[in-house]
Amino acid sequence: MLKKGILPLAVSISLVLSACNSQQTSVDRNARHVAQEIAQNHFDPNTRPLTADNIRVMKPVMQQFYDIGKRDQASGMTPVQAMERAHLIGTSGVIQGGDKAMYAGHTYTVDDPITQQQMIAKGATEAYLDGYNGVP
Repeated sequence: MLKKGILPLAVSISLVLSACNSQQTSVDRNARHVAQEIAQNHFDPNTRPLTADNIRVMKPVMQQFYDIGKRDQASGMTPVQAMERAHLIGTSGVIQGGDKAMYAGHTYTVDDPITQQQMIAKGATEAYLDGYNGVP
């Protein structure tokens, strides 16, 4: 009787472990990283940003910069030019916004919008370079 219970347990454990070991795309990793940085930077105990919602919002932004990096690689841009463009993404104010946040259906002003813009710009730069370098 003990052996009958071991097989389903072994199958269940292997399925759970394989699900935890799945690969994330570059866009997913960068969106998650930015969302977690934003959550760590938020100090108000009365309102806490939902990381899952921020990840969902950040994915299209990161995907856009990833696609630009892929296009630049395909068009023959040199690595030096790609690094220059990545530097411009992070410093030139390409990333706008980041000064509003949604909590419980209401829009609020962010405590430190410049820091939040810098976090998003850093993630966008990483996504761009991943796209240029072909990182899945």
